[in-house]
Amino acid sequence: MSRPFLEIFPNGMVARNESEDDLHNIPTELPANLPVLVMQRHRGKRHAMYTGFSFGLFEGGGGVDQIMVTESSTILDEKCMDELSFRMNGTKNCGAVSGSVGIYNSSSLIPFMSSLSSEVIFNMEIAAQSFFSSVTHVSEKLGMYRSDVIYKIREEWIGQKCNFQEDHRHLTNLVLNAVFKTVYTHYATCLTDTPTSFTDLISQQIHSSKSFYGEVLQSICFVSSGKEFDAPLAFGTIGMVISIIAWILGYETYRAFDPIIE
Repeated sequence: MSRPFLEIFPNGMVARNESEDDLHNIPTELPANLPVLVMQRHRGKRHAMYTGFSFGLFEGGGGVDQIMVTESSTILDEKCMDELSFRMNGTKNCGAVSGSVGIYNSSSLIPFMSSLSSEVIFNMEIAAQSFFSSVTHVSEKLGMYRSDVIYKIREEWIGQKCNFQEDHRHLTNLVLNAVFKTVYTHYATCLTDTPTSFTDLISQQIHSSKSFYGEVLQSICFVSSGKEFDAPLAFGTIGMVISIIAWILGYETYRAFDPIIE
């Protein structure tokens, strides 16, 4: 991993974290404004994100105000970071911003259908949630969080016992539960890949659906916990519940008119 990193970033720095308790012994005394690769034990995506967040939260990380997240399979627009930051700074009490994600390998049928689905999800569903400042899933492909919000919720996030395998959906839930707004901007864009086979597509959708329904239950618990009323979280929860009801009604209606589905 370090060799291709140094080929791409010749002036970059490789930091090794070989501590037994590598989660809470992250090296932070690093030079500012340099690409950094942290070599540590593989403990999953959430652990890697926690490490990345720590550089922005501790003094050695430069004390940044906002942290942008993305994935290695993503092709970023050159102005996406500026657009995310502009949207966050322009929204009072904003905790997180999601950008718009498109599909670049949409030449065959299955990826093309996924690209249509992505357009609907981001430019209709998430855009509608953003109207109420209650986006329920800040994209892992292109998102930005306020550092002080992450500082408040990171231990609860990393210590989640019942993990629905959707790190960003739960992180968004915690941002809403901390009484911060989550919004969307279509001006920040990126492209990513999508499964090209039906088997891989089914696997992806099962993973996504499992986390969606799991986080709906968590949202309901947050709203009914008796703490200060949080309108964004309440709107987000109501929207997810309505989506579930609409899906069930749609399926039952389709089955009623199609006797093959029995």
